[in-house]
Amino acid sequence: MSRSSDMNSNSDDNDDSASVITSSSSCSQGSANQGPDEDTVDSDDESENSVNTQSEHSEESAEDAHSMTDAYHNEVLGSPLHLMIPSTTATTPSLISPHSASYSPHLWSPTYPPPPAPAYPTPGWSFSHTLPFSPCHETSFSDICRSHDVDPAWVEFGKVTMADLPGISAFIPDSGAWLGATSRSARVLVVLRCARQMGFESLGELFSVVLADDYAEYPEIYQSVSAFLRGRGLKGQQPADIVQKMFTHRKSKPMPGGSSFPPLSLLPRYAQPNSMRFAPTSESEATCTSSQAALTLWAINRVVDEVNTEADRLVNLFSTYDALRWDTVTNWSMSDLQDTIVKQAPCLHTVVTAVAVSKRTKAKLAAHAVAASTCSSEDSDPEDIPDRSPSPSNMSISSSESGSQHRDIHLSVSAALEVPPAPTVSDTAPDSSNCASPSPEPQETSTEAEVVDDANLLNITRDPWIVVTVLIWIMVYSRNMSASFFQTILSLVLFICRAPRQVFDILCRMGLCVSYPTTLVKLRQLGKDSRERVRAYGSQAQRGYIRFLLVFDNINKMIRATDKSLGRKDAIHNGTAATLVALEDVPDGALNMAPLRANIAAQTRRTLTVEELANDIDWKHITRVGEAHILMAWTTFVPELKVHASAVRELFTEDLRRRQLRLRKSVIEPLQCSDIDEASTAGVGEVIDDLLTNQLGIPPGTLGDNAVIFCGDQASVAHLRKLIMYRDKGETPAERLDNVIDRIELWHMKFALLKSIFRTNWCSLTAKGTYGVAHDLALLGREKFNHIKCDYYQGHENVQDIFTATCLEALRLQCVEATGITAPAGLLTDNLSQYFATNGALNGCSFDRLRSFARVVYQRYMSIRACDDCEDYRHWDPAVYGPAMREPLARPAPTSDAPPSPAHVDQSEPTIDGDRVLANRVNFMRLTLWYLEMCHAAAQGDVGRVFEIVKLLRFSFWGAGCSNYGNELLELACRFIKEFPPEMRDAFLDNYLVNPSGLAGHWIAYDLLQEHFNFWIKLLFNSKGMTFDSTFLKECVSQNLGGFGDLRNRFRSWLGLAKRTSHHTMPKKVADINRLGDHYRRDSILTFHRGRSQPYTVCNEFAIGIDKLENEQLQIFLDRTSPSSATTIPTSSQQDATEVREHSLDSAPLDEADLDGPHLPACPLHLVDGLAVMHSSFDTLGLDPSSDSSSSTNGGCF
Repeated sequence: MSRSSDMNSNSDDNDDSASVITSSSSCSQGSANQGPDEDTVDSDDESENSVNTQSEHSEESAEDAHSMTDAYHNEVLGSPLHLMIPSTTATTPSLISPHSASYSPHLWSPTYPPPPAPAYPTPGWSFSHTLPFSPCHETSFSDICRSHDVDPAWVEFGKVTMADLPGISAFIPDSGAWLGATSRSARVLVVLRCARQMGFESLGELFSVVLADDYAEYPEIYQSVSAFLRGRGLKGQQPADIVQKMFTHRKSKPMPGGSSFPPLSLLPRYAQPNSMRFAPTSESEATCTSSQAALTLWAINRVVDEVNTEADRLVNLFSTYDALRWDTVTNWSMSDLQDTIVKQAPCLHTVVTAVAVSKRTKAKLAAHAVAASTCSSEDSDPEDIPDRSPSPSNMSISSSESGSQHRDIHLSVSAALEVPPAPTVSDTAPDSSNCASPSPEPQETSTEAEVVDDANLLNITRDPWIVVTVLIWIMVYSRNMSASFFQTILSLVLFICRAPRQVFDILCRMGLCVSYPTTLVKLRQLGKDSRERVRAYGSQAQRGYIRFLLVFDNINKMIRATDKSLGRKDAIHNGTAATLVALEDVPDGALNMAPLRANIAAQTRRTLTVEELANDIDWKHITRVGEAHILMAWTTFVPELKVHASAVRELFTEDLRRRQLRLRKSVIEPLQCSDIDEASTAGVGEVIDDLLTNQLGIPPGTLGDNAVIFCGDQASVAHLRKLIMYRDKGETPAERLDNVIDRIELWHMKFALLKSIFRTNWCSLTAKGTYGVAHDLALLGREKFNHIKCDYYQGHENVQDIFTATCLEALRLQCVEATGITAPAGLLTDNLSQYFATNGALNGCSFDRLRSFARVVYQRYMSIRACDDCEDYRHWDPAVYGPAMREPLARPAPTSDAPPSPAHVDQSEPTIDGDRVLANRVNFMRLTLWYLEMCHAAAQGDVGRVFEIVKLLRFSFWGAGCSNYGNELLELACRFIKEFPPEMRDAFLDNYLVNPSGLAGHWIAYDLLQEHFNFWIKLLFNSKGMTFDSTFLKECVSQNLGGFGDLRNRFRSWLGLAKRTSHHTMPKKVADINRLGDHYRRDSILTFHRGRSQPYTVCNEFAIGIDKLENEQLQIFLDRTSPSSATTIPTSSQQDATEVREHSLDSAPLDEADLDGPHLPACPLHLVDGLAVMHSSFDTLGLDPSSDSSSSTNGGCF
């Protein structure tokens, strides 16, 4: 046979079978690389049956085996190859017997049978035994070629085939290595020819039969196919690898002009473009033009099938049919939802995530994983390495537009979607208005403000995994409308944010939220859930277990007519809003009315005297309080003194502690609003009936001797107490209101005190040398402040800044006296720093010495005695008050014809030997100190410290002209000192403040809580023909206020957004302080000037109050409020309302601007590390989702 003809023949064979051997040749690459000297290893467990089969049928005759072998050679190899293989009489396992031994599906020499192993062994198996080899046969293929005069170059380059060796029969039995030395193409050709001889015309037919799963009679086939399909081959030879090679083979690619993507008409009809989606079905079905397109279509269909299965699974998981509840809403978690989607729908999540995650983010994620692995390998203790992997559950996003951080809420999605067995109380959280000394840059101490460095982990704008999670839920919602939980939550957030109706329509069309009518349905379901919790308290009350109090207040809204006419004018809608708050730390029997009724009937209050009220004041405590507030101002604005800040905080929390409330998160339940006008005695009666009977569901006469506490501001409480007196002659306990106790709240009282400060210290004259509060505010550019209307938070900042600047100037004077060194004129804060700096005269000043300075400052500028001693030079003691300037100063000349001051400013001429400027300043500082201490103690939750100031206000309100609050504090004193049994007094005191967030420093008064709820009712008020008694406000708004704020805050955290700063950045007050300090030093405001006068006098309201009470005012009060004098009270509701508001600070004409909302700030005040911090208004609705509050032991007693 010539060389050229043989090669041509071989080439033709290869070309003929090119369409069927391509994949097989690729599959054989791995085995071709194995060397012939590798040893065989044991097969996997799948080959055990083959070994047993061999032992079972080893008794077959050699003749049968020989004949079957010859038949195999004839049918499979064909006559040319069969003639090359000599026959043998050796015992050989049958190749086609159904019970043959384990074999390899390749050509093997009968003389040297293969070892018992499957054709597709386990990964540990070596493929070197394609044919058996024997060490005794050393004749190589090259030697055979050389003996047949074959060109060595052809042998070297692998161009020699079996057809080139006519004496191949001499080589096969001699060596058995001919096939291992032949090229892979030749071996594939042998396999294909064998398959063709067996009737398989193509590889497709062969693979179809092999994978048909109908070969149970041949275990060898089953075992080989099983091992292959179960992925037990080597890497690159597993089923997925074979399919990948088929897909990427060059013969699978489309022809020029073709497409690797299947025709769009072959896609599911719902996935086709809009132009084809509704078109009629074509008679001629399109086909794929390439194997790549066919494989792509197959892969798409498989993915679609899996996605459909996963989508059905998500629908079953996310569908909810029960009524919505607040605990279900607030317990939902985005991070757990992400984990659930990944576990339940991995295919869907992977496909969508591949689109959402950019290449840049993928690269960052991979780099972070490598860095984390390196860090883990270098660390000897893996437990010390923090888990910083940027998984969807713990990844933080740093964004210039959101500055967000991802917070984990450890609640499962499955639990969130279940309806809990018992209702829980929503955690409403209004923020405090209580305040303390200022801080230039306050630091939030709550855990939510502690942002970890992981916020800059990947430095990406938005979290793609949250986008994927939301997108998947939108798709599931589009698949089944019952899976609308996320859309419902977003709709509630839109409602809270007062989104326009058009926004609802657009987002609902996009599948992001439910429609507005559906939102109202969900709100009514949530309102029903709130009503059920409120009714639960009423059921407990009927069984004699009362553990709640009720706060109520009037609410009004101006409705302006757009087109005014005789029948259409502006109108004011009046109503009432109320809140239920659960009582804490109340022992059984503490609210029993029997002991209280006995004391009232005995008229024990008639024994109350002015001396007893005065002796109730702890002046030593007040002195220490003044020192502490002075020290707080110093350590806040003098950098060198900040080292003592912790000692000052300890002074407040430990040394001054009186009755600290146990830290807890209060249980708050807003009630339905109504259109009852509670600004009258009759209206208050209707409010009580509505709250107890209609909302709590308590039938009249079922409370027994248990008391229900009703709280409110001064006007509400006055109406309630008069109502009790009017109905004292009723026949039943319900008619007599035997179970009702009124209680005045603290925030309005504090507001009245702030108004008193401006009322007694304001002088509008602009004469040169006229000093005071108005002059100081003009220096600061705040001359437009309305001291009559007195916005609360502006007023608070004003008095606090003046108080702080005065304390710092007093410190400068103390430094001058202590060192004899007067710093040159300059900024006040810089001068103080010079004294306490490293090279200063007071460097290293101890806290005890600093406290001694504060004690002197208190005695000179805040004590009761200093008020009197400034009036007359003869009382001035330089040893106590420091040096004085004896030269009288000229009186200021008025430059304005305006009257000096309103009602409560004394216009008497100043004494010749006194200093009216300093006397006015001392009275301002003393009253401001009491106000700031009331704010600080209330925010800290120390009700004992609050009531130490209330004891002072029993006199100050009378002296400042606030007779209504003076009467209320006398009523409170009668109850606490004379009438309340000890258990009831403790129950009142332990529940005089509420903590909506459960955080330290976040205590507020009950009336402030109600004011913020009123604010949100007005904010969500729909003015189109609606009143406060509408079902919309009652069922959708007012009763859901407790969850609105909590939901809005939690929704931000669910999306990985950081909580909006709970405090506004405090403005830099240093410039204001220095401006006032320059004025105080230049005009010697804090230095005694004999004979210095002013056109107005700030009265000592405390001394005036004592005089009023001693001059029969206390006796008049006792006679009027004793049970025997009840019949002397006017019965006319109009007369009653007039009396309540007489001489009240709230008696100013009602401004229309007041009707748009209460005098509440956008930023209530809280204590953070003892400093005042302003919080956003929405925080009042529960923006701090704190967990269980820690407890602390009560200290001291009232």
